[in-house]
Amino acid sequence: MCDDLKVTSSAIFSGPDAVNKFIDSLDRYEDTAMAISQLGPFFDSNESWSGEQLNQRILISINDIIDKRSQRRLDVVQRVIFNHIKPYFSNQHKSVNADTGRVRMRDLANEHIDSIDAPAWKTHKFGIWGTLALLMSITDVSQCWFMFLPPTMSMLDDPEPFFKVRGVRLARMLIDTLDSKLINQAGLRTLWESSFSTALTFFAQDHGAELLIGAVEATLALYRKTTVDTESLYKLTLDSVIQPWFYAGDKLAVLFPTFTVLPQLLEAMDINSVRFLKAIIPQINKTLLIASPNEHSLPVQTAALDALSTLIRVCEPRIHQRRVQILEGLVKAFVKDGHHPEHCSRLQYCFGVLKKTAPQVSDDFKALTNIHPSLSSLDIDF
Repeated sequence: MCDDLKVTSSAIFSGPDAVNKFIDSLDRYEDTAMAISQLGPFFDSNESWSGEQLNQRILISINDIIDKRSQRRLDVVQRVIFNHIKPYFSNQHKSVNADTGRVRMRDLANEHIDSIDAPAWKTHKFGIWGTLALLMSITDVSQCWFMFLPPTMSMLDDPEPFFKVRGVRLARMLIDTLDSKLINQAGLRTLWESSFSTALTFFAQDHGAELLIGAVEATLALYRKTTVDTESLYKLTLDSVIQPWFYAGDKLAVLFPTFTVLPQLLEAMDINSVRFLKAIIPQINKTLLIASPNEHSLPVQTAALDALSTLIRVCEPRIHQRRVQILEGLVKAFVKDGHHPEHCSRLQYCFGVLKKTAPQVSDDFKALTNIHPSLSSLDIDF
């Protein structure tokens, strides 16, 4: 299904060229809501059938046409949602009140509906998430957020990671727009936190890497908007980084997203990151030796070294106790793959951070270079 969707992103336009031609004649198109519903699938620049240039042209053209016609933006958004989006979501998300957008507090277990038929929004309205993103970009979402929530949650809680990724993107837009008071009062934090947590369990599937990164970044954005306790950050780190490592082995596709989000988690936890030193340092050392740097392994190893430099900085008071373990990993990686220029420069940078944080490591390193003089190149100040 996902492959078909990528090829056929709109029932009317065959590709970006046709979209641009439509935009050129947009003034002659009287129904603004219909025009938005047709251009919307091409608004999401993350999709292969769109791009940043097309995204900006659609946004500018829709803003211009609304202003020229002196239309009330909220009215336009309502017409698009009720006439061109809501019909494809006949079975609204059961934990969300479709009229108010508020989380329903009573037990909904008996209202679960099983169906072997794909939801209409998957089969009849390709790229509908792009239309929702376009609508969020042209209006004050705080006035109509409840209209966006049901379709967003339907995608976010869909069993296919491809669609969950799109749901995460829409939820992130809502998080960035709404204020903390509304998020808490409407029960949105609990709703989103639960859905993001579920999304993290799909890390090993197709689109799992993109989903894990998006879900972690959205969760951190949600915490920044509301409040966060250390235990919540611990759980997020365990679910998104530590647990996937148990499964990963040498699977680069699983390791890459975990190291991509790890620096953000470490920054959020700050000194409390010391709780994970025992787990993180050995995994980084192992990852540096998985394979010689190539087009597949280098991005993962670079992300691991970025995480290491962040770890050293935020855990400064404890790093002197772990300095030899960290030095061992850097030295082994340098001996094995120090001939690779980009990889070598990253190793040298991390050693510099380590030396600055734990000056005692200079003595450790000097002892090594007395035995193996070639190691001196790891220290650019040597």
